[in-house]
Amino acid sequence: MIRRYLNLTFSSMLFAILTFLTLSYFEFPESFKKNKQKRSETILIVGLDQSKEDINPDTILLTALPKEGGSPKILSIPRDTLVETENGTNRINHSWHENGNITGLRGALTSLANIPVDKYLVINFKNLEQLIDGLGGIKIHIEKEMKYEDKSQNLLIDFSPGIHNLNGRQSLLYARFRSDALGDIGRIQRQQKLAHAILKKFHKTATLKKIFIIQNFLKNIETNLKIEEALILGIRTLGEAPTTEILPGKFMGPFWSPEMSELNQWVAKNINQ
Repeated sequence: MIRRYLNLTFSSMLFAILTFLTLSYFEFPESFKKNKQKRSETILIVGLDQSKEDINPDTILLTALPKEGGSPKILSIPRDTLVETENGTNRINHSWHENGNITGLRGALTSLANIPVDKYLVINFKNLEQLIDGLGGIKIHIEKEMKYEDKSQNLLIDFSPGIHNLNGRQSLLYARFRSDALGDIGRIQRQQKLAHAILKKFHKTATLKKIFIIQNFLKNIETNLKIEEALILGIRTLGEAPTTEILPGKFMGPFWSPEMSELNQWVAKNINQ
């Protein structure tokens, strides 16, 4: 089961965070930062893995932006998370094909824990390798040996422990690895680590290059966010590093079974307060 799901995973979180940070380049009046919302704004971020045969959500992230501003809260939702929908119990990523793609996922989150979804970003990963190469690569500490080969996919992953300077292709291989005991959960942890490493490099990049990176990014998203809304969200998160968590739960065979009491606490703390 673990080997079957080698796919790209972490680019959507990276891209979403880059969006919020980049939209915060400019100085705006303090009044722009005020918000009269009754709860946090939520954005559903979906990263799509497209093959010749099909297209599926490979990364599902729920971002909560506090109504008073401050650090965005990002909840990584494993794609094998079990949810109840009108069509029965299934993996949450299967809901993409129910009721019209993004509508199906929004419905699954409502069914899971009555989670409201205000806005969405749908991203295809194709330009991730180019983005990382544009940054000049990423420095990452690899904790353990990572080896995997799949000749049918022309895929070879071979990393030794230590500090590595990864180019775009190597970063993708690091993100795709899930051939260990933690499977998708371990991969999510690596995607979070790599996303923070990319953001660190992004902060050190010249402004003109940042603009070029964001221009390329904007060509590859589907969203219901308006430009003015994106600007306000960027301003509200100005200078704030996001905090990331994995949806609480446990393995149940090949599935991720949510721990509902902990999930409801997260929703109450980060969205409904």
